[in-house]
Amino acid sequence: HTFHALRAIVSLEGVLGLYQGLVPSMIGSVVSWGLYMHLYSRCKEELSLTLQGSALYLSSATIAGAATTLLVHPIFTIKTRLQLQLRDAGADRRAEARRAAATSGDVHVAAKLVPTQKRDNYNGMADAMRRMIREEGAASLYRGLGPSLMLVSHGSIQFLGYEQLKNVARRRAGQPDELASSELLLASSLSKMLATMTTYPYQVVRSVMQQRVVVGDDVVSAGGAGAVQTVGRIRRTQGLRGFYRGVVPHLLRSTPQASITLFAYEYILRAHQRLTVSKSP
Repeated sequence: HTFHALRAIVSLEGVLGLYQGLVPSMIGSVVSWGLYMHLYSRCKEELSLTLQGSALYLSSATIAGAATTLLVHPIFTIKTRLQLQLRDAGADRRAEARRAAATSGDVHVAAKLVPTQKRDNYNGMADAMRRMIREEGAASLYRGLGPSLMLVSHGSIQFLGYEQLKNVARRRAGQPDELASSELLLASSLSKMLATMTTYPYQVVRSVMQQRVVVGDDVVSAGGAGAVQTVGRIRRTQGLRGFYRGVVPHLLRSTPQASITLFAYEYILRAHQRLTVSKSP
């Protein structure tokens, strides 16, 4: 559960454990959202000559999503690696105290954890990239690409829902152009939640595939299996519920992020359009 995971991470890794992978996450989010929105807007302009309505929104979102995924996938692979590694959380002198508290029934964790001196953690984003290429080959940066490309449907569903909800709001309010802030936030939030619940299993499969496979010369996990094998293993060991593990914290993080991003995009676009009109002769 979300609260249990929060307590376990803080107990074993300290508060900073909650911020593992922050740098690649920030870089990846900025680059992917900026690139995606630019491509989505351009695709809508180009395809509007031949497509309309839902077909236009789906096609534009799919093209933008596929191109963005191919370019930024390595950043999110590294982010997943950094998030999954167990942070050293200070010293061995506190490890036993943490372990005792965690296994006393207050917070349940695995009885055996990899000793600190054997973890060989990545030292940041650049070190993770360098060592992944050296230990597993450059292709490891694109592990989980198949599920990521399937996740292009996430953006397609989100933007189809977003555009359609905006159209409904316009018709109800009798406003053909600009919508109120509350209407934009509602449309962006609902469309994001719909897309997340529809495509979240792809994200789980991708994260499992992106787990670290080797430390030095030692194989430490079964990550690196194909998508079909990964799906089978999750279903066999965790059941169908395993495909939605972590969905609550994901919704709590991604829904506000998407709402704020789309809200800012809409207002920046409006400002740009007004500036363009004011400068026209």
